[in-house]
Amino acid sequence: MCELVSITPTGDDRRLFEEIPGQEDLKGFDPSDQKFLAVALGSRFTATINNATDSDWEDFSEAIEKLGIVVHQLCPGFKGTKTEV
Repeated sequence: MCELVSITPTGDDRRLFEEIPGQEDLKGFDPSDQKFLAVALGSRFTATINNATDSDWEDFSEAIEKLGIVVHQLCPGFKGTKTEV
């Protein structure tokens, strides 16, 4: 099943999309990954984000879970660098 989700830029460097609530525990979450949170939150379905080796998703897992987003870690516990992938 596919769904087209529109997201709304805020123009704010700290919270890039309207769909993401202003949570203090998301402070420092990679701005380039915020679009994925916004799409998951804007979906009418329960969204699952698949992550392989980006440590931000594991580092912020509690804050992301509070939003009701499921993150499936494809390589759980991976702590390498991007050049090792």
